[in-house]
Amino acid sequence: MIYKGKIYWFWGDTRKPGHRLGLFKVAGAVSELEANGGLDPNIGINLKYFTDDNNEVKAMFPFEGHEAIWIGAPILVKDSDEEKMIVHYSRMKSLGERVEHGLGIYNNEKNIFEKLKKLDPNRPWDCPRGHAIKHAERGIDYFWFTDPFVNIRVKADFNSVIEPNAYDTFTCLQPGSKYLKEKSKLNRDENGKLTYQWVRRTDPIGAKEERELKKAGLISANELRYQPLSADTNEIPLLASGSMAWNDYKKKWIIVAGEAFGKTSAFGEIWYAEANDISGPWNRCWKIVTHDNYTFYNPVHHTFFDQKNGRIIYFEGTYCSMFSGTKQPTPRYEYNQIMYKLDLANIK
Repeated sequence: MIYKGKIYWFWGDTRKPGHRLGLFKVAGAVSELEANGGLDPNIGINLKYFTDDNNEVKAMFPFEGHEAIWIGAPILVKDSDEEKMIVHYSRMKSLGERVEHGLGIYNNEKNIFEKLKKLDPNRPWDCPRGHAIKHAERGIDYFWFTDPFVNIRVKADFNSVIEPNAYDTFTCLQPGSKYLKEKSKLNRDENGKLTYQWVRRTDPIGAKEERELKKAGLISANELRYQPLSADTNEIPLLASGSMAWNDYKKKWIIVAGEAFGKTSAFGEIWYAEANDISGPWNRCWKIVTHDNYTFYNPVHHTFFDQKNGRIIYFEGTYCSMFSGTKQPTPRYEYNQIMYKLDLANIK
């Protein structure tokens, strides 16, 4: 993200030479915008890493304890006329077990994140998640959170961001209800039409939940919002992580996202999708990157690198052999970041 005139970069679990495990409390770096002397992204990125006294990458969220710290959804919001960087954090005991989550705030003097607020573990939706878009609707600025589809938002002011009760969810469930798979209570009007709306204290519905509701016979195929059909193969990938942005070249909202349990690789197939509205429906998609039995996850489109009015876009992801089952790992590229370039003129 662009903060104080520079591009700030943050990554999760990071390997370090000479360390058996590595850094699990967030690594970070800055680079210059091209207008300020930075490289054209076609050439590369000059990263200046945040380092410790030993000149090694330092922990950007130095929690006590051995648990890994993951951050997401960085946003910039004004507090008393000063712009603050806020992130969501998760303290992870293992890949699937979170023991704490909350909000962190960036300390500009120390160049680290500090805990701002611990959040209720039983309310995982009332907080930032994934990636954030700032976009106005009916004259009101909101942060819309995507991963890869939008189903959480909050007004773009400091007091709203730190207040769990201020978050809206986009859902077809009856207001105030939870997602209970085949026992879920859907919101239909007097004519039986499925109704999606922004409400509070209600579980959101995403691509995975939508598939389960269809399998249970609670919704029909023509009521799906998050199941885009491949323009090339007629398959419907389950898009599980990624980012969204408005694109001036396409005049549409676009998504770059990874597929869960793909055919060529379990977590290495990357898709592009587009829609007219920020909340969908998303009807078509195109596979843009495939990895032969290799993992490439958490792709994010860096809009600050867009070129030719958005015709050329760049997206980054994590490349690794984990979860892939490959017998030929790429030398010196385990858990490295790779950036791809995409010409949207080829998406037709």
